[in-house]
Amino acid sequence: MAKRISFSKKQKKHLVRILLTAVLTGGAMLVLHFASLQTWQELLVILPIYFYIGYDVLWNALCDIGHGQIFGEKLLMAIATVGALVLGEYVEAVAVLLFFQVGELFESVANASARRSLSALASLCADEARLVGEEGETLVPIDEVALGSVIAVKVGERVPLDAVVIKGDASLDYSSLTGESVPVFCTVGDRVPAGVVLLDAPLTLRTERRAEDSATARILALMEDALADKGKHERFITKFSFVYTPIVVLTALLVAFVLPLFAEGSYLSVLSDYVSRALNFLVVSCPCALVISVPLSFFSASGSAAKAGIIFKSNAAMERLAATRYACFDKTGTLTSGKFTVTDVDCSEDCPYTRGQVLEIAAALEDGSTHPLGRAFESYAIDPDRLAAQKEVRGKGVLGRYGGVDYALGSALLAEDLGATLPALSGEGSVLYLMEKCGALWQYRAAFHLTDLAKDSAKAAARQLRKMKIESVILSGDREESVKALGKHLGFDLSYGGLLPEMKVAALQAVKKHGTTVYAGDGINDAPSLAAADVSFAMGALGSDAAIEAADAVICDDNPAKVPYAIALSRFTLRLVRQNLIFAIGIKLVILLLSAFGYAGLWLAIFADVGVLILAVLNAMRAMRFHLRESSQ
Repeated sequence: MAKRISFSKKQKKHLVRILLTAVLTGGAMLVLHFASLQTWQELLVILPIYFYIGYDVLWNALCDIGHGQIFGEKLLMAIATVGALVLGEYVEAVAVLLFFQVGELFESVANASARRSLSALASLCADEARLVGEEGETLVPIDEVALGSVIAVKVGERVPLDAVVIKGDASLDYSSLTGESVPVFCTVGDRVPAGVVLLDAPLTLRTERRAEDSATARILALMEDALADKGKHERFITKFSFVYTPIVVLTALLVAFVLPLFAEGSYLSVLSDYVSRALNFLVVSCPCALVISVPLSFFSASGSAAKAGIIFKSNAAMERLAATRYACFDKTGTLTSGKFTVTDVDCSEDCPYTRGQVLEIAAALEDGSTHPLGRAFESYAIDPDRLAAQKEVRGKGVLGRYGGVDYALGSALLAEDLGATLPALSGEGSVLYLMEKCGALWQYRAAFHLTDLAKDSAKAAARQLRKMKIESVILSGDREESVKALGKHLGFDLSYGGLLPEMKVAALQAVKKHGTTVYAGDGINDAPSLAAADVSFAMGALGSDAAIEAADAVICDDNPAKVPYAIALSRFTLRLVRQNLIFAIGIKLVILLLSAFGYAGLWLAIFADVGVLILAVLNAMRAMRFHLRESSQ
């Protein structure tokens, strides 16, 4: 079903003005055709209509002259229409302004639609937060909420600030922030960005960022920067207009006053014909189709990307993205969820516990842990009354008493410190060992294999990149064997592990020698690589500030499949830009030549100006309805 066009109050007035002018012009044509009027009487019929539809164009032309913009499109319209009135082409003079206003309305509607797509994120910002204090809950402006404050959010409300859950669990609607409609479950310890909606239960949270530093605020700032940026094609059009328009005006003067010198007949007898040609020439020459359609293509694409949860910092980045030959990804948090899961349990031959019991013991020892590995056990039930003590051994694991027995859970380094003998184990992922204190000795009881599971969208990203003939690469600091296993599972072309940040940059620079390279990452350690890539994506508003600052674009929902989507969108947008450039310049050149030699009347000139503008704008707006299947790989 076609999307309904929405008009603002101002645009509705503009539309009424156009329709009324069309009706009045039709009536004037009948009067001028059937009534025998003198010239001054014909002017009395047509001039009110002319000024009604063109007063703003004429006024803006005068203002442009006052501001030193002598060769603007409004001035060209004014010269052409006043000249048409002088030559007695009354209906044509009104028609030029009428169709120009139609083009202006199309531009206004298109820009408003694209801007609505981009500014939809602004509605994510809550104005107030429920601050929890000794006297209960108090509504305060979010700007007054200090870092580390406790806030409450009720069902149906938006989370006002980036925060971490300290009480409760609930489903969250991320759709307005990420474009994904599937609810996301959160519980104690989970981080929640500003702007998401609470669906089914209240939460108590502790703020992690002030209002100006929230995920939503950063995204909006990026959006504003993108609107202010100009890409290479846009800069070309701006420079082109400053050179092109004076040349056109001088050429029109030559056509009007120099070519009659070489025509058959007396100068004065042919002058009016050549002035008419020059006026047609001026109407055709207006570069509005080029000036409007090129930035509108990028503007529409930015709106389409924003709806998909991708915020570009600049149109220049979108242009570079179209030439991508290599797409490089960090592993943890980018291709994987960043949340570890227990995938296997190995119990010793003399272990007196069942699989369920060793999982319960491990969960008790890691109860309340914020370490990524420790949180892998948070879904397993424990009896808090049986938990007597816990002690963290930084960087190695945890010691604790559960059910009156002392246990240790940690890495091989912790086992070595305790003197426990560990078996040789094979398998992927990280391993934590459970040990029990028997007398003065520690005995190995079980090993837990923890894996950072790949995102469902990571395999789709690799598959789509292959279709687009883009080579996919994993660059990770994780163990080489784990990275290669993940790369093989996902279908990536190349996988490199064991890379420190500087080694990542070196690997990225080596890839860049062979073509335009994209990099996607989420952590502080990814910032150097993000800065070094031709185009870079920070994976999500939940990523590190350093990553977001260094990147050219932000993928709000951490979905790696949005990288091939963004590449396809950029290619589609540049294809629209080239189509509009070729179409507009080609049509104008042909009709300019026809006008100069007297083979094109004012009606054809109007089509070459306003008709081409409307077609170019409609073509540019196709970027707003972009879907990946539309791109040709």
